[in-house]
Amino acid sequence: MINTIILSADPPELTADGVSSSAIVAQAFDNNGSPVTDNTKIYYWVTPVDTAGTVISPRFTSGGSAATSYRVGTDVGNGYAWIYAADTLPPGNTVTDSVRITLRPGDPAYIVVWMDSSHTPPGTLYADGNDGEWIYAQVFDAYGNHVLGGKTVSFQTTMGDFTPTISMTDTSGISRAFLQSG
Repeated sequence: MINTIILSADPPELTADGVSSSAIVAQAFDNNGSPVTDNTKIYYWVTPVDTAGTVISPRFTSGGSAATSYRVGTDVGNGYAWIYAADTLPPGNTVTDSVRITLRPGDPAYIVVWMDSSHTPPGTLYADGNDGEWIYAQVFDAYGNHVLGGKTVSFQTTMGDFTPTISMTDTSGISRAFLQSG
C-alpha cells in the first residue's frame, strides 16, 4: 500500500512547442518508508487539462519508482503545467504529489502592429512633420503565445522618425516607439 509519493520532473522547464518532453518519476513508499512492491499502479494527470499537454498513465513501479513522460502542449497559458501522481484517479485519490513544470514560449515568429487609437482620424498621421503617435508591436511565437519580456524590436520607416528605433518587449510581448511624421 502506498503511503508517500515523491514526484520529480527532468527537465523542469519546457518550450511550449507540442514536441518537447520531460521525464516524470514517482517514487512510492509504503507505511514503513520502504519502496513499494513492484507492479504497484501509479496514475498520472496534468493540469490545465485542455491545454497543458499529455502524460502517459497509468504506469507501474519497479524498485519503488514509476516513470512516465510528459509532452508539452503549444499553449503557454499561465506559464505552468502541473503533473500529478496518485494511488488512484481523482476524486478518490488518497496519496498524491505534484510537480510544476515551467512553460516558455518559443522563438519570435510574427508581430502584430497597431497605432494608438486616440489619434483622429484613427490609423492616420498628418504628413506635416509635427504629427506623431505611439506605434505598438506585439511579438508572438509560432503558436500564438506572446514572447517573454526583453526581446528586441526594431522600428523603421521612410515616412518619418521613430523614437526609440530599438525597443524591448515587456512581459506581454509588447514593445512601443513614438512615430513622428516626416
